[in-house]
Amino acid sequence: MPDVSPATARINGVTMTYTDRGEGPALLLLHGHAYDRSMWARQIEVFAGRGWRVLAPDLRGFGG
Repeated sequence: MPDVSPATARINGVTMTYTDRGEGPALLLLHGHAYDRSMWARQIEVFAGRGWRVLAPDLRGFGG
């Protein structure tokens, strides 16, 4: 499985975990209930390799 190593940001007192890959126009991938950002691992690598900056956060209460 591709690497989806997390980064973190503290926003309004809440620590958010996210993946940030690639360069170019931003593409935001959001997961559904009971999943986390790792569900996008393969898509992240494909889009990042095709000129997109891909952001995939763990929504609050899920994942990291």
